[in-house]
Amino acid sequence: MTPRDPVLVTTRLMPGLPNLRRERTLMTLRGALSAGSERFGFRLVEFSIQSNHLHFIVEAENARAIARGMQGLLVRIAKALNREWDRRGKVLADRYHARVLRTPREVRNALVYVLQNARKHGARILGIDAFSSGVWFEGWSDRVARAARPIASAGSWLLKTGWLRGGRLSTHEEPASKSGQGLKRDPARGRVAHGWSRWTDAGSFGPIPGVSAGSIDRAATRTSALQFERAIMLQEPLALGS
Repeated sequence: MTPRDPVLVTTRLMPGLPNLRRERTLMTLRGALSAGSERFGFRLVEFSIQSNHLHFIVEAENARAIARGMQGLLVRIAKALNREWDRRGKVLADRYHARVLRTPREVRNALVYVLQNARKHGARILGIDAFSSGVWFEGWSDRVARAARPIASAGSWLLKTGWLRGGRLSTHEEPASKSGQGLKRDPARGRVAHGWSRWTDAGSFGPIPGVSAGSIDRAATRTSALQFERAIMLQEPLALGS
């Protein structure tokens, strides 16, 4: 990966934990995401919160930066949720799924997938999903973004302007299903909505599982960064902190 390439990341809760799509939890997660959105050369640019998982679009200077940034972000999330739920123990699964985005089409599809992900899961939403960064997203064709953005802004050409080659997003667009059943149409505009299935099955990069949400130490961070970089280059599975 390079600083020019955004990365789509998904991380999941451990089974049996409360639903994340609650107003109090939204405030908790917004605080954790904001605090960890720009550290170690890492930037969290977009996110969405689903009932038992989180989607991010991130940028980083290199593999070491994304390994350290994601580890720090996931630790913040886990600690914040445990405080809210008055519990101890593991919150997030040991691995996350990451995919490097290399073209304007891939980035646009990822933006639809993340910001409109609740629709993929059957949620009935008018306009922007409040459980996402869509409220601050400036690329809508039919909505105006809020002024104060609490997370990092895009730095790469692909995520700032390159994806606009495919047109601004409509709040009526829906992600296509992973099963490859085709693209969803924007019912309000009669146009095809760009979807995940157009590129996840293309095979240019496979899934890159990742970081443990455990405590950070220097040795683990060094090892994590090297393993992450090797996984990116060789398309190998990654188990950090092992």
